[in-house]
Amino acid sequence: MGNRKRIETVVLKKRIKGKLLKDIKEFLDQTSQRWYSNRGIPYRRGYLLYGPPGTGKSSLSKAIAGHFGLDIYILNLSTINEANLTSLFAKLPSRCVILLEDVDAVSSNRDAETEDSRQTLAPSRERKLASGKVSLSAILNVIDGVASQEGRILIMTTNHITHLDKALIRPGRVDEKVELGLADKEMTADIFRLVFKPVKGDVAPPEDATLLEDAALPEDAQSGESRKVHEAAMSQREEAERVERLAKEFVVKVPELKFSPAEILSFLLEYKKSPEEAIDNVEQLTSKPIRLESKPPRISEDAKPEDALPETARASKPEFETEVYVSNGP
Repeated sequence: MGNRKRIETVVLKKRIKGKLLKDIKEFLDQTSQRWYSNRGIPYRRGYLLYGPPGTGKSSLSKAIAGHFGLDIYILNLSTINEANLTSLFAKLPSRCVILLEDVDAVSSNRDAETEDSRQTLAPSRERKLASGKVSLSAILNVIDGVASQEGRILIMTTNHITHLDKALIRPGRVDEKVELGLADKEMTADIFRLVFKPVKGDVAPPEDATLLEDAALPEDAQSGESRKVHEAAMSQREEAERVERLAKEFVVKVPELKFSPAEILSFLLEYKKSPEEAIDNVEQLTSKPIRLESKPPRISEDAKPEDALPETARASKPEFETEVYVSNGP
């Protein structure tokens, strides 16, 4: 069973995150399906998350599923052949999140595409077209063709939006395009707080729950143990304030829009027990930024319709390779 990613831990501009969650909430409202049906509009919603590697596209998708209590089914198009695509989609439930990662791996073998237009593509794009195992027409059919089901939320991700065929991301298939960019000052500070700000789960609660109630009493009325709980709470509050001050100091030292959230997080995790050390060694990040190298995708020739089953259903079938992440709900 996959771990649920909490939406609070996804570092994204608050305005963008708020707008996206509001849009999905309205779509999932119980009255929405009737509204769509009464107007003859297909009841589905599509999103494209795009941006450089390490900006949190997959993490955000998983967090969305967890936030709304939906299962999420993850499929990397470069790891599956076209023959099984329709069968895989047919196995999915009508109400879920489908994550299609790296959709620029879709091959666009259209009749209208001339030899001259192929030659104008960048070398990296040519490799995508050559290696893609799912044609554009096949993916369009499962997204909104005759065999497509309604009620699903489709999320596609790409590092290269300019490589995508316009037919794939036209309105009706993609309703919202969300750019996840490099970290600005606000995002950098949020990542710092995420790593260093104390949270309740960091320290195990006392065995006697009444101690927490006693800790709220005046100090002279507290027992010895509850006084310790009170002091720990005060210490945690002071630590949170200290982290807030250090976050502002860290932000000043990190240039905006130069690093991905993943790069900043990876650096801070090296010093997760000492925010001061992270600030003292910030030059390791700013002078020698981590270069995110993407490995060539592993191509699977053996994908089966059963691969689309949730993890609980495929626990006894270790040979299945298609990744499926299942959320337990909020």
